[in-house]
Amino acid sequence: MQVSSRLDQQAQQSARNSTQSELVSSEAPYATIKELAEIYGMQTTTVRQRLAKHWHLEQALTSPVNGAAE
Repeated sequence: MQVSSRLDQQAQQSARNSTQSELVSSEAPYATIKELAEIYGMQTTTVRQRLAKHWHLEQALTSPVNGAAE
């Protein structure tokens, strides 16, 4: 692993350990909204907005963005 890649991963992990990280859980282990958005290829703000509108977590992560085809 290259040094810059390792530093990037350490910086990302440090940010995730912040007290401002929002933890959510479905049936999987706890993850941050940012981590879940990355896994599902979505923008963090999109997921947050959907959750603020009381969408279920799975729906917020799997529904197409702006009516785009799946």
